[in-house]
Amino acid sequence: VTRSSKISGRNRNRVYLTRERIRQIERKAIDFLKSFENIWSITENEIKKFEGNDNTILKVEDLKVLPWFNTDIKLELILDYIFEKRLIANCFLVRINSIFYLSPIPENDLYNLKRKIGSAFIGKNDKSVVEEKIKKTLHLNENNSLLAKKTTDLIFLLNEKCNYPLELLVKEVLNSSETPMHYKEICSKVVAIRNESPALKVSLNSVKNYLIRHNDIAPLQKGFYCVRKHLDMPEEEQKRLAKSARNIILGNGNQIHALEICSKLRLKQSMDWILNAILLFEKPKGIQYLGRLVWTKEGTTTSRETI
Repeated sequence: VTRSSKISGRNRNRVYLTRERIRQIERKAIDFLKSFENIWSITENEIKKFEGNDNTILKVEDLKVLPWFNTDIKLELILDYIFEKRLIANCFLVRINSIFYLSPIPENDLYNLKRKIGSAFIGKNDKSVVEEKIKKTLHLNENNSLLAKKTTDLIFLLNEKCNYPLELLVKEVLNSSETPMHYKEICSKVVAIRNESPALKVSLNSVKNYLIRHNDIAPLQKGFYCVRKHLDMPEEEQKRLAKSARNIILGNGNQIHALEICSKLRLKQSMDWILNAILLFEKPKGIQYLGRLVWTKEGTTTSRETI
């Protein structure tokens, strides 16, 4: 009786394989890595303009045009092996069931990739050093030097944007809504998408942290967040209010609440949250946001209790 080993499927099913079959999959996985030359133009271009439209995802049907797809070994098993062994392909595709997002890898996968290629291989090392490490790790010869160079360029690009997939999903969820959304509702929708794959888990805190720091998202009252289209106000009006509010903040001498700014502008009290969002979107020079709808002059020192 042939002894079997097992690798876990991404859909929680267990797939039992003979050792020879696993070796076949391993060889096919290496071919898979080297075949990225065939889809590099898609990967490189789409990552740079990745905005979540239909052109930035690959479905299994799209992959059938690639030369390595025509095999009796299921693509699912090849991909499972690659993800299981943390091979370099992890940096090209983020997988959610049978859809493959051409996007940067999550931060935890970036860490594993660094560990496989070498300790802290980005940062202190320049591109030529990283390129050599990639060649050595993937056993690439001179004929594959172009692949190593392109992989290096992509890794440096991904290192700058390793959290982009989460940010993309949060922004997509908020943009798809016609009204502002509560952060818990945003999180539940993101989780529903990402937790379909065990490798793409997300926490409420990570969503909240992203919402707080993102330039194109503004906080409203009681945990609600909005994008500019939710303000339902002409941009000219938004710019006018931002300019007037900036003058009031600069002339105040200290901290000032958005509610007080509204009072001086003779706006309704309920406009304080909207005005705050407008200021965050417009980013007028010379003022800074302290949190909790409080503004001050740029460079003003404040105590931690204010923030």
